[in-house]
Amino acid sequence: LAFIMFSLGLGLTIKDFARVARFPKAFAVGLTNQLILLPLIAFGIVKASGIQGDLAVGVMILAFCPGGVTTNVLTRVVNAHVTLSISMTAVTSLLSIVTVPILVALSVDHFMGLEAPPVNVTKLGIQMFAITAVPVALGMLTTRLGPNLTQRISKPFSHASLTLFVLVIIA
Repeated sequence: LAFIMFSLGLGLTIKDFARVARFPKAFAVGLTNQLILLPLIAFGIVKASGIQGDLAVGVMILAFCPGGVTTNVLTRVVNAHVTLSISMTAVTSLLSIVTVPILVALSVDHFMGLEAPPVNVTKLGIQMFAITAVPVALGMLTTRLGPNLTQRISKPFSHASLTLFVLVIIA
């Protein structure tokens, strides 16, 4: 994940975060879908299908995680608004540092009850920061300080990230 997030950072600048102000409605709809609607749909599917325990928590964790590099690639493939996609990915990835630990803790308590392992929200938040925000910041810093290097490595890194993502899904 850190490698994938670094790859994402290679394609970002500070201006990308400002772009969300140019598309407030689209951004608000995307953010609402990612942070509220998707977890609610996952919760409904888990409840309706009778999935319980660890598997239910796993489904919920998948629903809480930001889209990442794949959404940007798919957005480019269908000739949609790549800039908005990158901005959404960047913002939701940063928000996930706070949202994912809290929602994971709630899901573990809800679906595992007395069997629930303790979830240290602070520790999980720090880990999320370390594997998401730090690599993105390093990628952005690389872009700012070494634009020629970034130009040479961004495409291979993007391909490697997509390959890693596919391998994780297959595994």
